[in-house]
Amino acid sequence: MTLLPLLLLLLTTVIGAFAKWGQPSAGVILRGDDSKTRSGLLSRDHRCTQFPNEFPAHTAQNVGATHCGLWTNEDCTGTLYVVPAHYAINMPNAQFSSIIC
Repeated sequence: MTLLPLLLLLLTTVIGAFAKWGQPSAGVILRGDDSKTRSGLLSRDHRCTQFPNEFPAHTAQNVGATHCGLWTNEDCTGTLYVVPAHYAINMPNAQFSSIIC
């Protein structure tokens, strides 16, 4: 009888780990005009990273629970465009150099 609570605790821990596995981390995914072409997950480590300006992005999709910012200059400076958590926005007519979430 004393093993049953321990087994239930172990089972819930394993199920919880599998439920989190495969969920996207915070970050932005860029999509091209055809919406099939996409970038990898950008700025998932919450640091300012260089924006891949060679990617012809049409939309920016934020798959995380925190807001992400697209900056027109390097080092997350210049004009800021915010991508709210769990939203996708059409890319404004601007060149971006960096991103942070």
